[in-house]
Parts: sequence; structure tokens; C-alpha cells
Amino acid sequence: MNAPLSTPAAASAPQYVLVRADELRLLLPQSDVGVAEYLDGALEPLDGAGLLLNPADAEASKFYAALSSHMKPLPEAPEGRFLTTTLGDAGDPLHWCWNEVRVVPGSAITPLTLPPALRAPYSPITEFALFEDHVVFLCDAARVTEFAFAHRT
Repeated sequence: MNAPLSTPAAASAPQYVLVRADELRLLLPQSDVGVAEYLDGALEPLDGAGLLLNPADAEASKFYAALSSHMKPLPEAPEGRFLTTTLGDAGDPLHWCWNEVRVVPGSAITPLTLPPALRAPYSPITEFALFEDHVVFLCDAARVTEFAFAHRT
């Protein structure tokens, strides 16, 4: 008799999406992340403080942002950020630029509370985990967006 492909416990574990912006690795609830799209072409700065436009989008129906390793919007999209997703509301015209986007089963993650000495005021990060020999930070899309744009450069 073959073993089942998933156990009830594994099936009920939350699913995450790993999004990577260079060295920054975030684990977001899968329900917070929209469909990943391939970005073909360079983006241009809109306002110099983190909003970007795709010059090929004649209607300017989408805006883009790229996070730094400190979770602040960059004035330009770095090379290698060729995947985009929305965060939170599916109808949001803001697309975030990533190096990597992939689903991670919750059973592969053991969240740990960030020690108080390492917490920054107003940071969306309160938990972390070790995944594939890298530290990943758990948070939700709303807090990432709020933090990023509360600290625009």
C-alpha cells in the first residue's frame, strides 16, 4: 500500500510565498501575493522616490516598486528584478519587483520570534525562519507596503 501524498496536518499548514529582493528574503502568506508576471524591459523612475513605470505600458495602468535590503523603495529597479507580483489587493496597480518568487509549503517553515533586541520600531518583521540555509522574514503584505512607503527616500 502506498503512503498518502499529504497528511491532514501537512494539508492544513499555511502556504507561503518566498519573494526575494537581492539579499532580502520575505515569506508572505500565499493569499497576500498576486500572480507572478515576467517583466520584459527596463523600468523608468516616476517620482524619484520609489515609484516606477514601464515605458512600454502606454496607458500607465501599472506602477512598480523595488525594495532595498532595508525594505525601502529604491529609486530605480536593479538588474535582475524580472518578476513582479501585487501584494494584498488583487486590483492594486502597484507591482513589486523581485529576483525570485516561489511557493513554500508551511510544513517546511518553523517560525521563530525575533528577539526584542533585534526589533526595529514600526518594523513589519516579528518572526523569522531558516529556509535553505538563509534567514527569511515572515510578515504580511499590508505591513510590508505600509512600512516601505512610510519610509520613502
